[in-house]
Amino acid sequence: MKLQSLLVAAALSGGCSSRGCTADPDRPDARAATRPPPPPSHAPVGDPVAMVAQCLLDFESQVDWPDASTTLVGGREGWATAVRQCRTPQELAAAVVQLEQAIGPAGLAADWPARREGWVQGLVSPTPATLAQAVRRLAEAVREGRLSPGWSGKREPLLERLDAVR
Repeated sequence: MKLQSLLVAAALSGGCSSRGCTADPDRPDARAATRPPPPPSHAPVGDPVAMVAQCLLDFESQVDWPDASTTLVGGREGWATAVRQCRTPQELAAAVVQLEQAIGPAGLAADWPARREGWVQGLVSPTPATLAQAVRRLAEAVREGRLSPGWSGKREPLLERLDAVR
């Protein structure tokens, strides 16, 4: 019976023995197992700060700039890691301002300086909803030339996610 079980397992798995199994690299499940898992694309359900943080990360990934590594604290990866670790609206508000400063005046609409003071005031005592609106306003203020070509297809879904935050 034990030998029969091993033979069935060998036939199904593409190479099992009493010493273990070897995967057939041409099998889809074997190829999938060798790839690292994709990063999560959605925030935990019910956590509005995490939802806004994910939207911020999704937006930042569409900003096209050569010098982000020197303008974001810790470079893009360091900044993204810090955003993923944000647990309070205040922590995330600081990350939103860091991104705005990293994009800089040249990457923002000509009327941004006039709108910035009101934008910053909305981040003084942030709630998830005010953070979502701040990210939305920042996303709308970035000049077209500073956004990747794929942004046009991702813009509306991202703005809808931000608008849904309460």
